[in-house]
Amino acid sequence: DENVEKFKHILASVDDLIANLDSRKTQFDSLISNANNLVSNVNNVALDVDKRLKQGQYDFKAMFTPLIMQAQ
Repeated sequence: DENVEKFKHILASVDDLIANLDSRKTQFDSLISNANNLVSNVNNVALDVDKRLKQGQYDFKAMFTPLIMQAQ
């Protein structure tokens, strides 16, 4: 009788563990999806900056010269 109660308690604990794992999986899936979106956005920005650099739209010397002069 005592063993049956212990076994019921173990089964209830296993059920709780499974429910928590399902919840955690959903949270991890969402986190991974958000991370993938972030990486995709950063990649798109990098590609855009690279394209603009190749087209000569950014002049880093002109952009950073005032900062370098201030730092001196």
